[in-house]
Amino acid sequence: MSVMSDIDISLIVVNYKTDSLLIKFLNSLDKFQPSISYELIIVDVKSDGLSNKNLPIYGFNKVTYLRFDDNVGYARACNAAASIAIGRNLAFFNADTSFINSDCIDLCSNYLDINPEVGAVGPLQVNSIGHGAQVTHAGIVGTNSRPETRGWKSVRIENFIDTIEVINISGSAYFTPSYIWREMMSCRMYSEIVSSMLGAPDGAFLPTPHFYEETYYSFHLRKHNYKVVYLGSAKMIHEWHKSSPVGSQVSNLRESKKIFELACEYHDIEC
Repeated sequence: MSVMSDIDISLIVVNYKTDSLLIKFLNSLDKFQPSISYELIIVDVKSDGLSNKNLPIYGFNKVTYLRFDDNVGYARACNAAASIAIGRNLAFFNADTSFINSDCIDLCSNYLDINPEVGAVGPLQVNSIGHGAQVTHAGIVGTNSRPETRGWKSVRIENFIDTIEVINISGSAYFTPSYIWREMMSCRMYSEIVSSMLGAPDGAFLPTPHFYEETYYSFHLRKHNYKVVYLGSAKMIHEWHKSSPVGSQVSNLRESKKIFELACEYHDIEC
């Protein structure tokens, strides 16, 4: 059962040397306020100088600012924010996302509230190129070992406004109930594998160097018989990979994949 809270959702955005993108995200949230109650948690990781003291002034009711001087990675940044979040639901965002209407947060949060069998939901994501737009995320289908990305670079956005059960959704805009987050974090299998490799777990996203964080969470949810859903009626901007760290991509990917595969093997999850 979820913990009662006056806050409907905690919005968590991670900034890694992407101050201009973070400002764009905040500007869009300020312009397109959701109707439900929310708190905003900004996690600043080794930024170029942005701080809570020089952020523009916005009309947000509750803002919490976390700062890491070292690059702790996306998972640990999200985990740290989730540990202090008080919203009934959680939403994680890359800094290179932004809102184009007031419906996205409302739709995703409300969908979780009325569908307790759903452990995570994600919106349609598009980029903006010239006068048009292309799909950057419309859910991942197929099987764990053979995933298929729907709609990549398609300009037929109207074809992806469906609602379907998927194997995974993009971590750039990822919604989950806070009580299910805590359930996944406290899973004995998860705790044991993370403790054996990386020390005690600090949250439910797998703490890899950079990749597979939310992929394991989605697979873990489905192992516990929760559904992962793509909600095409909710839409936002995602300028693909503009917020990814520069350098050591190959080594990070290899190390992350190793951790991911070991975690899946330990929990008897296909990957």
